[in-house]
Amino acid sequence: MSSSPPATSRIVAAFLAVYVVWGSTYLGIRVALESMPPYVMAGTRFFAAAALMTAYAFATKAPRPDAQDLRTGLLTGLLMLSAGNGTVTWASQYTASGRIALVVAMTPVWMTLFDWARPGGTRPAKLELVGLVVGFLGVAWLIGPDALGGAHDANVWLGELLVLVGSMSWGGGSLLTRYARGRTTPAMRTALQMWVAGVVLTSVALARGEWHTFDYTAVSARSWLAWGYLVTFGSLVGFTAYVWLLKVVSPPKAATYAYVNPAVALFLGWWLLDEPITSRTLAASAVIISGVAAVTLARRPALPAPAPEPDETPVSEVA
Repeated sequence: MSSSPPATSRIVAAFLAVYVVWGSTYLGIRVALESMPPYVMAGTRFFAAAALMTAYAFATKAPRPDAQDLRTGLLTGLLMLSAGNGTVTWASQYTASGRIALVVAMTPVWMTLFDWARPGGTRPAKLELVGLVVGFLGVAWLIGPDALGGAHDANVWLGELLVLVGSMSWGGGSLLTRYARGRTTPAMRTALQMWVAGVVLTSVALARGEWHTFDYTAVSARSWLAWGYLVTFGSLVGFTAYVWLLKVVSPPKAATYAYVNPAVALFLGWWLLDEPITSRTLAASAVIISGVAAVTLARRPALPAPAPEPDETPVSEVA
């Protein structure tokens, strides 16, 4: 094991993967769903990524997971990938990718609240409390007015509310990942999370009857390409980089992806899918990002250092 700080170049590469790649996955999900059922797409995506990540972990001689690794993998796989990504996938059938990314941008807010609520947690600073309120108001403005006026499609409104719940789940799972102890490497831990998500999401697809109606020959080349992008870049590169960053930088710093992802998603959705960008969406996005910025940039007492990890290059550098 090595306790020396990671090279700056590795941290920068991981941040770029989380900033840009994750921002583009919202578009990838929309395109994949053009001819694939939502939970078939999501479940097979994570099964494929889990198999590749497990092979990588074994190739790099990752230690076998201990009981703590298995518990952490189960819980974070349920919270982050099954609930967090599962709600995004369902909502992507009905609402614009940029709007979903804006709701997900609230994740640092939930991380701050959950870090406060945990035993021995840190009370938010005044600026963070202001940011929490501002962020809530921004999301209410983004989701609420049309829904309350009856102009919003019920599936759009429900999808965005589910994404909000999913972002809470992701925030809780992120904190568990940050403070988790175990003996294996981030790659093996990520593989465990993906196996859990694959089982859960394909089971949901079975319960919904998606497997009975799914015809793989009817899937377009465009959707297959998007699915492959989600497996390789969205899961292997982006998610692994995020899990690694949670161990080497503070959670607020790791959560700064929430500034960039909505901008990337809004631009790509407008450019490639002709998704509309209204003045209210732009105004609400400015309010949300301002709140998230206040939460993330506020000065806080130093967080306890996580357990040292086995020396391992993140997949963002080798994929």
